[in-house]
Parts: sequence; structure tokens; C-alpha cells
Amino acid sequence: MATVDINNVTKHFDDVRAIDGVTLSVQEGEFLVLLGPSGCGKTTLMRTIAGLEHPTSGEILIDGRNVTGLPPRARDVAMVFQSYALYPHKTVFNNIVFPLKAQGIPKEEWDTRVREAAQVLGLEKLLDRRPRQLSGGERQRVALARAMVRDPKVMLLDEPLSNLDAKLRASARDELQTFQRRLGTTTIFVTHDQVEAMGMGDRIAVMSGGKLRQLGTPHEVYTESADTFVATFLGSPGMNLIPRNGYLLGFRPENFLPREAMPSQSQIETFRFDVKRVEYLGADRLIYGIVDHAPDDVISIARLPSAVTFPIEVHENHEFAVAHEHLRYFDADTGLRISPQPL
Repeated sequence: MATVDINNVTKHFDDVRAIDGVTLSVQEGEFLVLLGPSGCGKTTLMRTIAGLEHPTSGEILIDGRNVTGLPPRARDVAMVFQSYALYPHKTVFNNIVFPLKAQGIPKEEWDTRVREAAQVLGLEKLLDRRPRQLSGGERQRVALARAMVRDPKVMLLDEPLSNLDAKLRASARDELQTFQRRLGTTTIFVTHDQVEAMGMGDRIAVMSGGKLRQLGTPHEVYTESADTFVATFLGSPGMNLIPRNGYLLGFRPENFLPREAMPSQSQIETFRFDVKRVEYLGADRLIYGIVDHAPDDVISIARLPSAVTFPIEVHENHEFAVAHEHLRYFDADTGLRISPQPL
């Protein structure tokens, strides 16, 4: 296990600032998720940690040692790529053992270390197969075993679940999290999928435009979003933002309920809600509409669980409400979180 410190790192490609002054620290044994849309700089940051890219400025420290100028092989990190990058002509055993050969590990240790990694990831019966004979989930586990067998200080995972179907991704998340907890290896995981980030990360580093927008636990970044980007990027759907007198009023769709469904003891803010569309999702309903005094192009969404049976029809006007504790306020110009404002 090791700590990772990223100190004011920038990475420029000509005029493009792929990483723009990022500073963060990863704790020993932590599972940190780098989350953001495509092109936000998260993969470039991971490649910089691995030594595959060299920063334009700033420094990378692993376990307190400055590794900024060191090649990848000298950093004691292992990386799992989105494509898995398995050797198609090699068996599972030989794919996993390859980094041990490259490191010059004594041959008498190979079998024990490979079989220990295979046991952790349920690959014992697949060691004689080749990648083409494996499912997507099995290939993903082989890639993880190949990284794990080195016993690295830091594990870097670049969207390793993105090639799996939805059902397999859910089970793979569980397997990966169990595997990381068992080993206690410091792990940095890159994804654009907020469900993966919220479900797996001890903390989430949300990135946009090469900048770190917020760092915190899943609960912190979701409920106490630092700006409008984080507020709208996290959540499905994201936070509603309503223009008010020089600021934006925010509230999550699941906290936007018919007035009759609100707890009687709550302090609430009520809105007239002109319903435009209803989307049925089985366990939930998404209600799309316009809040009173909001521009016609600002659509708000209410997410109602199936237990809320209050009838909602299209083209009707209803009274909805949000508890004061769930209201958030943002500066209209900067998008940054601000203190509560007069409603």
C-alpha cells in the first residue's frame, strides 16, 4: 500500500490544457475514483501517475517519493486498460505471469504467485485457456490478476468495466470492490459512469475541463455539490436548477414531491408545476415540467417512487414542494455553491 500525492500538476498538448493545476492526495489503501465526461482529463491524469505521460509542470509523489521524472517500470504501479490488452496467443497463465518475467522475479515463485492471484479472482480452472475462449468478465479478471500478481504499491484502472454488458458490469463491480478490499491496495479508478463512481469509490474526484471540481465521499459530492457542474453531472437525472434573483436554486428530483406527499412536520417551499411529460420506469415515475416563474426552456424533473400513488397527468398544473433542507443555492455567473438566499 502507498499514498499518492498529485501537486499542482498540469499537462498541455499544444494549446490544450488536458490537466489544469490538479492537486489531490490519495490515502493508503483507498479506492479513489476519477469521474468526469469524455475529454475532462481523467485518463491523462492517470497516465501521468503511471509515467506514460510527463507533466508540463507539477510533481507526482508515491509513498512520499518524487517519481515525476521516473519511467513507469520504476514507479511500482500496475495499470489495467479499458481494452484489457491481453496477449491473444498466450494462455491465461502466461498472460498473468508475464510481468513477473519482465521484473526478473525468480522462476520458482511464478507458479505460486499466479495461482494465488487466480484463486482470488476465480480463475483457477481457466489458466490453460486463451483470451478468445473467455467471456468479457473473465478477460477483465485476467487483466486484474496480471496487475495484481506484481503486488504493486498502486493499482491504476482505466475504465476496465466499460466493455461489459449492464448485468455483467454490476457483478464485476462487486467482484472488483471485494478484490480491492481484500488486498488493501491503493487504487485509482477512472470512469465516466456515475453509478460506478458512487457505488465503488471511498472518495470521488470529479473533473471537468482538466480541473478538479470537487473531491469528497459519494455522499458529499452528491448532497453537497460544490458547483452546478457537479450538481448536474451527478444523479440520473441531475439536480434541477431554477433561475431566481441573481442566483440558481437547486434541488434533486427525488426531493421534489407533490405537496400532499410531503411530511407534515417539514418546512417546505412550494411551487406550481406545469406537467409536460410523464415517463414510467417501473419502480419510479419521472415527471417533466416547468416550475412557476421559470423560463419555458428550463425543464424541471420530479422523480416519484411507485409508493407515491398521487395521480399526475400531462398538461395538468400541480402543487409540488421541496423541504428547505434539500434546497441548494449557486451563483448564477460562476456556478459556485453559495449560502442560502431569500426565496
